[in-house]
Amino acid sequence: MSQRYWTKKDRHKIFMCVTYAGYGKDKCTDHRIFYDDLLGAVLGNIRTYATMAFEDRNAAIALAIKKLGLSNGKQEKTTQTQLKTAEKRLAEVNKLFDKLYEDSIAERISESNFQCLIGKYQAEQAEIEQQITEMKNSLKSKTDSESNVISWVDLISQFADIQELTAERLNELVVKIVVHDRREVDGVLRQSIDVHYRFVGLISDTDYPAKVLQSGAQQRWAKEKSQKRSNQNERTGTALYQ
Repeated sequence: MSQRYWTKKDRHKIFMCVTYAGYGKDKCTDHRIFYDDLLGAVLGNIRTYATMAFEDRNAAIALAIKKLGLSNGKQEKTTQTQLKTAEKRLAEVNKLFDKLYEDSIAERISESNFQCLIGKYQAEQAEIEQQITEMKNSLKSKTDSESNVISWVDLISQFADIQELTAERLNELVVKIVVHDRREVDGVLRQSIDVHYRFVGLISDTDYPAKVLQSGAQQRWAKEKSQKRSNQNERTGTALYQ
């Protein structure tokens, strides 16, 4: 999104989608947002989590873990059990390899049976090794994510008393901000903003009433329409009076 002003007369600073501005509604939506609204929404989001992290560190950690889907301890235990089973079976298959070669050398097994069994064990070995790698990666990813949550809480708790959002503070805390299109809810236009924090990404979106101003052409059209309605009312009033 690029920063610009909403009409030359009304110098309201806004952020507008570059794709929409360059290519129109066929490529993207007009999800513009006013600078003050964006600043207030992001600053408010930071204050909420910074205060929580400062006042109750464990609550902030628990919230982030839950939002990121890391709180499934039952699944983690299941993966650990499956990993132990797979590692045990891999050790057994490796022993079977050794035994098979000994039988082949001692001519206790025919060449055709040897080739059949060696192919079977190799396929099982490759499958088990892949499963073990995937399970270890899964467990490591969860551990890394939990470590990132702690890093985020430690970082954001330092901003509990933040009053001003400077570029340096924003870059230290946030990696990405996503502005969604306006939508109507019970007759009121609303807009959501996703603040993606360093270490953990998105915790929750920020939703607020969207500010909408008319363009210069829309303002002129509305003014002309209002003037026509006023003139029509005056003529009607005069006719009734006569």
